[in-house]
Amino acid sequence: MPDRLRLVFTTAPGSILSWAIEKIEGGDASHVGIQDGGIVYSAEQQGVVEQSLDKFLVGRRTVRIYEATEEGAKHLDLDRARAHLGDRYGFREIPGFLIVRLVELTTGKEISNPFGDRHAEVCSELALYLDDGTGYVTEFAGLDPDTTTPLKLHEALSRGGPTFTKIFG
Repeated sequence: MPDRLRLVFTTAPGSILSWAIEKIEGGDASHVGIQDGGIVYSAEQQGVVEQSLDKFLVGRRTVRIYEATEEGAKHLDLDRARAHLGDRYGFREIPGFLIVRLVELTTGKEISNPFGDRHAEVCSELALYLDDGTGYVTEFAGLDPDTTTPLKLHEALSRGGPTFTKIFG
């Protein structure tokens, strides 16, 4: 049986961007990639890329891994995520995540990312493209690509559902 898709959550000790994302969110992971066997698709500072798992993990520590269930794998559309290869990284979305988080913490209200950019991607946004649109991937229900961070994605996955199961972390 071929490898199932995995969502690999990482942190990058020594990276100021990783530190900032974790501090803003209060989480322990700053990044997530989509692993397909020995290949990882991820939104990196140079844009959305395809790279080897070994290259993806350079300078990073794996925090947790979710693997597609056998049935869940049938409802994931890797081609939708791959269609974003070459898209630029959403640098300007990062300060927007801070604003979203501050409003959430101080008022309890959810707002849209004021710097959301449909033509740029961040890592957690890329993972949401795996949803094939049939409604099976209930773990992603209600997640807004412009406000979904690695922590929000992890929280949604940790509530359980039919598509992914945690295998590490």
